[in-house]
Amino acid sequence: MTEGYTTVDLQVTIHSRPASPNHSAQPFDLFILYKVEDYECYIRSTVMLDQRMGLDCAFLSNPRLTHLNITSFNASLKSFVNPDDLYQEFFFVIDNTDFPLFNDTNLTTPS
Repeated sequence: MTEGYTTVDLQVTIHSRPASPNHSAQPFDLFILYKVEDYECYIRSTVMLDQRMGLDCAFLSNPRLTHLNITSFNASLKSFVNPDDLYQEFFFVIDNTDFPLFNDTNLTTPS
């Protein structure tokens, strides 16, 4: 990291809580996006769900960025940050749609 700059660590914790004591926690998908094109691909894909079509988004193949069917997530932001970059932005998308589970290869198009 460049000398003279302060580093900050942030702990990210996300938990799904049961709606009532008789229910279990609702699973969700978590996508950690840092490229605008990945976020745009996610948005296009969720819009296309109504048409039962999907996009093959590049971030889906990265296990550091894609966490499917989970009920909790805990990580230090240091595990995502590149210390050589002075500015970084992350989008944490908590998703409960059919994306990316709708996976008909005949209807999936490249992003």
